[in-house]
Amino acid sequence: MGDTRRPYQEESLIQPCHRHYYSACWLGRGQGDMREQPTKLTQTLNQTIFYEATQEWNARLCENTVAADKYINGELEEEAKALEKTMSLMDDLGATDMIAKAEAGGTEGAVGMLDEAAGMASSDTMVNALDELLTIDMFTSYGIHPPIIALPIRLSPAVITLLLGNSLDNFYNAMDTYTLENQPFIESWHYEDGVQKARASFWYDNAEQILERRHMRTGEKYRYICVQRPVGEGSAMTIDLLKDVRNEKTPEFAESTIYGFPYTTGITPDCQSASRSLYEFISTVIYSVMAPTFGWPFQAYGSPAWLPRPGIISMLLDLIGTVSIDVIVPRFVGILAGANGWFPRYNISHLETTMEVIGSEMIPPTPMESSSSYIKYGMDRCRLPSSFIQSKRLYGQEGHIIAPTEYPVPEKQNATIDGAIKDIEDARKNHPEWLTDIKGFAQ
Repeated sequence: MGDTRRPYQEESLIQPCHRHYYSACWLGRGQGDMREQPTKLTQTLNQTIFYEATQEWNARLCENTVAADKYINGELEEEAKALEKTMSLMDDLGATDMIAKAEAGGTEGAVGMLDEAAGMASSDTMVNALDELLTIDMFTSYGIHPPIIALPIRLSPAVITLLLGNSLDNFYNAMDTYTLENQPFIESWHYEDGVQKARASFWYDNAEQILERRHMRTGEKYRYICVQRPVGEGSAMTIDLLKDVRNEKTPEFAESTIYGFPYTTGITPDCQSASRSLYEFISTVIYSVMAPTFGWPFQAYGSPAWLPRPGIISMLLDLIGTVSIDVIVPRFVGILAGANGWFPRYNISHLETTMEVIGSEMIPPTPMESSSSYIKYGMDRCRLPSSFIQSKRLYGQEGHIIAPTEYPVPEKQNATIDGAIKDIEDARKNHPEWLTDIKGFAQ
C-alpha cells in the first residue's frame, strides 16, 4: 500500500456531534451537571450503545418502508396532494434550474446558487408554504437516507430526487469507530423518483456472511477493507462488493447508480440523540469531509457523505475556503428542505443506554451557533461561538424532550428557524437555572 495507507487514528473527535459521546466517557459533563463524573468506556458499553442504536436505525428504516408503501398504494391522499404542491412550488422557484446553472458555472455559479437558495428558503412564498405543508398532523418519517433527518413524506421524495437523482441504490457501511472494522449491519435501499422500491437487509449472522466475502482484486475480506485504507479507496472497494449483493437481491436494478454512506458507530447514538437539527447534521458532514483542512492527517470515514459524491455535494464542498461554513450551512438547508425550517431530531425507540450515559441538553445551540462551531486536530471538544451557553442535561425518559414540554424545540415539532431561535433564546432568558457557566464550547 505504501503511502496510501491510512495512519492509525481513532475518529472519536472529528465530528461535532461526537463531543457528547467523548465528553460523557472521558471528560465528564461539565460544571453544574448532576452527573459530573465521566463514565468509563468499556468494550461492553460501546457494543451495547451500538446495538441499541442499530435497532433504532432499523425502526427508522421500517417506518420509511411503511410510509413508502402507504404512499405507493394511494393511502396518503393528503400527503400526495401536498407533495405535488411542493414539487410544483420548487419548480416555480427554479430549484432544479438553480442547481443546473451552478454545476455549469463552477465556483462562481455555486456561490450564486447559495444566494438563490437563501432567498428561496426565506421568501414569503416559501415561508407561507412551510406553515401549510409542515403541520402537526403530517405523516413524518426519516425521509432521507441515512435515516437521521426527520422529514414529512410530503417533502422527502423531492429532496432525495434533488440530491441523488431519479434511480439509485444507497447502502450503509457501518464501521467500528476505534478499529474501522466493518460491523454486522448492512442495509441497501433502492429509490425510484425519491420513493423506496426495494430493500436488502443483513444483520448479525446474515451480515457476518457478507463480511466474509473477499474483494476480487485484492482478496481482502469485506470486514477489514477500510481498516488501513483512505476513504475514497476503501469505500469504493466496499461498493464493489455491495454491487454483487445488490445484483443478487434485486437484479432488475443492476444498472442503477449505487451510493455508499460510510459512518462510524460512535456517531450513531449522537446523530439520533444529540444532533438536534438539520443544521448540526450538515455541519457534521462538512467537518468530517474536510478533516484535513482542520489539521487531521487524514479524511474521516465518519460520514463523509455519499460516495461517489453527488454533484451538488461536491459543488458545495468545493466552496470551503471560498465561502465560510456558517454561510454554506443555512443555504444548504434551504436546498435540501426547500424551506426555512428547524427540522428537529425525532426518536422512535428508547435508546436507554445512550440516554442514561450521555443524556440530552435542556437547551440546544441555535442554528447559527451550530453552523459556526469548529474543531481542530488536538482539541478535546468542539468550540462554539461565545453566544452559546452550555445547559444542564436530562437523562432517561426525560432526555427525549417529547411534547408537551417546557423545554425548547421538542422532538417531532417542526418550526421555522426564526421560531426555533426565539424559543431557545427565551429558554436561556427565562430559565437561568437550566444553564451552566460554560460559554463558547460544547460538551
